[in-house]
Amino acid sequence: MAVLPVATLKTNMPIGQSGQTSVQDIHNIVDTMGAMRPFVNVKQFGAVGDDAADDTQAFIDAFAAGAGGTIFVPKGVYRINANTLNLPSKTSLIGAGLGAEMKKRTNGDLIRHHGTATWGDGARVINSFVKDLFFNGGDMTGAIISIKHCSEFEMTGCHFFGNSGIGIDCVEI
Repeated sequence: MAVLPVATLKTNMPIGQSGQTSVQDIHNIVDTMGAMRPFVNVKQFGAVGDDAADDTQAFIDAFAAGAGGTIFVPKGVYRINANTLNLPSKTSLIGAGLGAEMKKRTNGDLIRHHGTATWGDGARVINSFVKDLFFNGGDMTGAIISIKHCSEFEMTGCHFFGNSGIGIDCVEI
């Protein structure tokens, strides 16, 4: 997947229109050394967001391509099978705010952000960010987000509803 130049991102990506997520919020497109980081939109991978289609594979592909960068979720209701999405280390998952909804289709965790329990071996997940998304549990069991063995994880502007299990399951943050 090609990395979009910042100028293209500012002019062509549907961010900032909701008044919630802006280009400034996508803080890790360029790292401290000035190197480009991936920026992907789940729609680039075939996500439909119509609350009917199975968007699982599109999200799996976007999570893989956006590892270490930013994964953007535009407005829509995206139906996703549980136990399939693993948010990589140093990755931001950013939605368009009101109207950007991830909905579980099956029982289990919707998103996992897991490292190992060992400190100092580089196996902990770090520096990840989730912003401006609505998470619908689809009346399924399991966590919406399961966070284990990580540091420097931030979540802001997110809303959780409709889950028959845990909203956020945290161990050793």
